[in-house]
Amino acid sequence: MRIWFNHGISHGIGLNVHDPGGRELQPGMVITVEPGLYFRSDALENLPKTPEMEKFAEAIRPVFEKYRGIGVRIEDDVLITTGDPKIISAAIPSKLEEVEAGIARLRQAVKTTPIP
Repeated sequence: MRIWFNHGISHGIGLNVHDPGGRELQPGMVITVEPGLYFRSDALENLPKTPEMEKFAEAIRPVFEKYRGIGVRIEDDVLITTGDPKIISAAIPSKLEEVEAGIARLRQAVKTTPIP
């Protein structure tokens, strides 16, 4: 897993961006949920030099080459409540089509909006 995912799955948010949290979630806490995949260019070269890892690297190389150098992380910020948690980042686009449309709108705005 560490080949493709090189950070934690979550952290607390508070006065500091990465506030430490306790082991038990409490109402009022805000945490992230941030899975990600990162296809670092050197990932396969840094695998342990074992027959199993060499076989693994060769098996995945075609897919790896397609995504080499790409990283994707989708982060949600979640408020812990006494009931169901509230996803406070729910309005932020996370589906591929929504993200690409948002980027296209921003690129167009940059082209047409003068910088003050």
